[in-house]
Amino acid sequence: MKNKILSIVIIILAMTGITIQYSQQTSDFYRFNFFTYYTIQTNILVVLVCIYGLIKNRKGKIYNIILTGVTVYISITGLVFHLLLNDVYQPSGINGFANHCVHTFVPILTLVLWFINSNKIIIKRTNLLYFSVYPFIFLASSLIRGHFKGYYPYWFLNPTWKGVGSYFGVARISFLILLGFIVLGYTVVTINNRLVRKKL
Repeated sequence: MKNKILSIVIIILAMTGITIQYSQQTSDFYRFNFFTYYTIQTNILVVLVCIYGLIKNRKGKIYNIILTGVTVYISITGLVFHLLLNDVYQPSGINGFANHCVHTFVPILTLVLWFINSNKIIIKRTNLLYFSVYPFIFLASSLIRGHFKGYYPYWFLNPTWKGVGSYFGVARISFLILLGFIVLGYTVVTINNRLVRKKL
């Protein structure tokens, strides 16, 4: 029951945040690029995993592996925002609430959901390679699209942004984020496996 209620709350918060933010886009250009943001994509992934868990009643190896991967993705969303973007983007009112939904509430609650379900199966560390495919594709596609269209979803991916300065600057920041992803993923998988072994 706790799993079900938590999953429903996460879905509501994620969809509320996404809906409010989308409704605030001021032009077709921004509405079109809205879904290029890592934040929006990872929140949608969380919603899909929660729906899958509700339908499948959180049973099976696939659910636990996918939940672990998505937990890492959404945790990176929260960490990167609060470490790199919070000083740049500080909305208020309903936009501030939506911002906290997708960058704070959903990441924290997804981590709680994962912890509740983290003692079901042993997850191989080789799965980290599969988990890393999505962030790598996101990073590569963002840089390629930005190079040709001049639009980057985040300032730290823009080589012309003050404080970044070049593609070397982008590479340095991207490397640190990917390194953080690997460390966080390894930590999450290790905790999961230790909890499983304690039950054996």
